[in-house]
Amino acid sequence: MIGREVNQFNPVELLEEIPNELFEISKHEKILNIMEMIHGENIGLFKTRFVIKDSHSRNHKVPLHDDYSYQLGWPNKTSVFLAINHANEYNGGMRFYPGTHKFGYLGDAGEIKKEVICKGWPSLLPSLNPGDFAIMNSSIWHESGPYKHGPDRIITDFIYQSSEDYSTKEIVRGEDILVKSFMNTGNDGVLIKPSARTINLVDNIFLRSRTSKLKELHNKLDNYES
Repeated sequence: MIGREVNQFNPVELLEEIPNELFEISKHEKILNIMEMIHGENIGLFKTRFVIKDSHSRNHKVPLHDDYSYQLGWPNKTSVFLAINHANEYNGGMRFYPGTHKFGYLGDAGEIKKEVICKGWPSLLPSLNPGDFAIMNSSIWHESGPYKHGPDRIITDFIYQSSEDYSTKEIVRGEDILVKSFMNTGNDGVLIKPSARTINLVDNIFLRSRTSKLKELHNKLDNYES
């Protein structure tokens, strides 16, 4: 995308307004049928967003990490990475390390040392055609390399969970009873959309946190440089 707003903390995250028709993909029957096998009859959405490797993020290598460290609510969440166009090892496709979800919550968030898992640990880098999707437990360790050549890599990051999880922002299948809590509403009591970024929700919970401290540090650096 030409001239898009870039998240300096995560350049691959698409911040622009996205047509609602694209978010409606998250409610497609074929996806929900698989989610029902994982989460049961009552399925909720935690977050929906799009991540892109384009001219603003082609050189950005997403380091090895897990997602649950950045999330809220219960740990059993599932990401659906659906390819809007081709996604493979040449244009920044994602690599997964199966079984690493069994290590659970790591106590902090950030780049994981690959050396902590044994040499030869298996990994998967699926080649996805448009409409294909990979599913991932939020505690799975994963990464993506830089763009080399080919089309811009555009994929969804739709995160599903049991709708009983109090961080659910929208119920997409099953009993339509959404429990309001501080985890899925803003300070004004209005429900936060699934497309809202988690960092906004964290700001509404913590008086001070590791995230806010990093923001303070970056603001000080920016002021110093200016």
